[in-house]
Amino acid sequence: FAGFSATQQAAVTQAHEIRQEAHTKAQAVLTSAGITREQMQKAMSTYRSSQRTAVQAALTANDYAAFKALVANSPMADKLTEAVFAKLVQIHKLEVSGDRAGAQALRKELRDSGVIGVGMGMGHKGEGMGGHGRGLDVDDK
Repeated sequence: FAGFSATQQAAVTQAHEIRQEAHTKAQAVLTSAGITREQMQKAMSTYRSSQRTAVQAALTANDYAAFKALVANSPMADKLTEAVFAKLVQIHKLEVSGDRAGAQALRKELRDSGVIGVGMGMGHKGEGMGGHGRGLDVDDK
């Protein structure tokens, strides 16, 4: 925590403790419901896969309404405007055509404009389209 004041360091420590406590409580709820770590991982993987498929379909169809519905609960929903969607459609077309360099250049343009994570994989560390993070792991130590 170099550069943090004593107050800031205490806040970081307190936030970490709160997060750990919440994580422990959430795991207890899942465990009491009989949900194993493997089941949770499989469910999250299935969800992320279906989200990716749906987003890819929206991009292929150039269907902004479907895209907007898919990302409505994303932490980045407010940044995923129609203009950003148009760029994502371009990125998708470039990727499909094999122009990875062109797609990468557009991704960089979006990142540089503050749209972090877009076009780098759906749900990438919870930041991408429809990203809901990694979920909870039962018995995660």
